[in-house]
Amino acid sequence: MTSSTQSKRAVYTLPHAVELSAPADLMYMTPYILEEQGDWFEHEIRWMRAMLQPGMNVLDIGANYGTYALSAAERVGPTGKVWAVEPTPSVVEHLERSKRLNEFAQLEIVPVALGAESGEISFFVTDNPELNAATKESERHTEIKVPCHTLDEIAAKHGIEQVDFLKLDAEGQETKILSKGSSVFEKQSPIVLFEISHGATATLDCWLALKAIGYQSYILCPATNVLIPIDPQAFDGELTLNLLACKPDRAASLEAAQLLCRDPKPSTEESPASERKSIKAYLQTTSYGRELIQTGLLEQPMSQAGHELYQNALDTYAKAMLEDPEPIEKTRLFILAYDLVKAACAQAATVARMLTLIRIAGQIHRQDIASKIVIQLAKAVQESEDLAIDEPFIIPAPDYDELDATSRIGPFIQSAILFQRITQASYSTYFELKNANQLLQLHLQQGIDHPNTTRRRQTILRLQQG
Repeated sequence: MTSSTQSKRAVYTLPHAVELSAPADLMYMTPYILEEQGDWFEHEIRWMRAMLQPGMNVLDIGANYGTYALSAAERVGPTGKVWAVEPTPSVVEHLERSKRLNEFAQLEIVPVALGAESGEISFFVTDNPELNAATKESERHTEIKVPCHTLDEIAAKHGIEQVDFLKLDAEGQETKILSKGSSVFEKQSPIVLFEISHGATATLDCWLALKAIGYQSYILCPATNVLIPIDPQAFDGELTLNLLACKPDRAASLEAAQLLCRDPKPSTEESPASERKSIKAYLQTTSYGRELIQTGLLEQPMSQAGHELYQNALDTYAKAMLEDPEPIEKTRLFILAYDLVKAACAQAATVARMLTLIRIAGQIHRQDIASKIVIQLAKAVQESEDLAIDEPFIIPAPDYDELDATSRIGPFIQSAILFQRITQASYSTYFELKNANQLLQLHLQQGIDHPNTTRRRQTILRLQQG
């Protein structure tokens, strides 16, 4: 169990034994996701934990129940400082309780809203605080009055003179906060985590405002925990929920720590055949790969259009996995493998290539591509369509590398597709409960379970039981 319950309040355990207080009700987003996954679902929280060091300072604007603020407080320790800004009174009570539970003297809770002007503002709350907003978005919202200050005022009042990391999640009010936050954003040099999507709407306002004051934006490659540059206006797909931004001085120090790559463009020069890492050698390190080799599939020459591109993609990925280079170089190899397999799919979108593309796209920053393809293949599994595979492939779910596929490669592939559909195509089963339950039952029928899907089934069952 990840939580203990008392008087309609629960304590949920985050990584590193951090305790978080929240309602004992899985109808709330934060409790549900923490029960389901044992951590917050955003990859950026793991990047933040890797980046923060003892003695650093963190400003969390829009702290909610404190997944980021509490994790940050654990990382910076008693010599650091975390300011958690949160205007919702009921949520502030939980933050205060979490502070006591963890004995985090370094955590200071600031119970106000931030904006472009000081005074009292209307704030619209619901039974589910994660859906609170600065404007009334539905009839479910109830208006309350909360104090509002500018960031410059809060910085002066609380002595915020050096911020290393800043999370900006203010329900669409980010640019207003930026407009009166020069003491932090311009005079200092924090790394900024900000929302690029608010609800179902993507907005570039915050990115443009940060760009205007010298910040470069980055997107996270989750498999390597490395940031790479992104221009949202030039991006050819659907943006992620969050981006990070920093000034050149921070970028240089992060690159030295292998947490950021300013030039992720991989070399396009083809390695001599003698230096290539064979996909066969990589597949031999996994149970499913050994099963695949026994079928003789790797001995058959590939003949589909684009097969040379695909072979190069497989060998590039094998090199990244077998040599396990430093995170920046591994990121470059993953990006090159992605570019190659995507080009091969453009010539012939075989099932094998789509499986491989799901894997690599999800490991870099192209979750949008991975999600679209895995939804398509999962639908084929649901409809009992035959998935004809006549080329080598990489299993779409990295979690399946360690599972036993002996004598069941067919069900193993279908199970991996469903697993990736359940765990990656949406951020949580919280957002698609009915469909997720059906997928989880079908996944179980394949006879190959995984702790992550077991936990999701159990969470849905607990929600249904109330």
